[in-house]
Amino acid sequence: MDRHTERIHGLSLIFALAFDTQDETYNPVIENHHLSTETDDILAQYFDLQDLVFVNTNKQVPAHNKDITVTKKNKAFITALYQGTRERLTQIDFILSSNVKNWSLERLNKVDLAILRLAVFEMHFFDTPNQVVINEAVELAKAFSSDEAPKFINGILAGLLDLPKEKLVLPSPTPETALTAEPTAESD
Repeated sequence: MDRHTERIHGLSLIFALAFDTQDETYNPVIENHHLSTETDDILAQYFDLQDLVFVNTNKQVPAHNKDITVTKKNKAFITALYQGTRERLTQIDFILSSNVKNWSLERLNKVDLAILRLAVFEMHFFDTPNQVVINEAVELAKAFSSDEAPKFINGILAGLLDLPKEKLVLPSPTPETALTAEPTAESD
């Protein structure tokens, strides 16, 4: 299995994050993500599938080859993509929402959001070269999203290349924002 196929598997897991809710108040772009804590269970169930098959759309998605085995190395890369993105989801969404002009993350279709999340993780928290990340994201968009998505995703990711470090870090809460924040269940 090549890296592109591994990214397809990572994308499918990251795509599911947009639907991983524990209550009706879930919002995928707010600071407190309501994600299941059963990451190992999610990955185990995913890898236990006898046949990792992706729907072959009418676009240029490679047909599934039953002779391809998922090795430990493949699983390790897919797991790193999923866990890394999931663990940094708040920061990734902050980076995206701070740099997507005239759009909110809520308005993005879920496939594009998953592609962008995966790409931002690889660009800023992994050792993949930026041009490879952008190319892979565009290819994923061509395969799984709308005809306009590749250009849109390319533009967003290209805009993230020259961001100063301070644009990549969540701002620390100020005393004023800490006082006006809603109390959480843990603080009661």
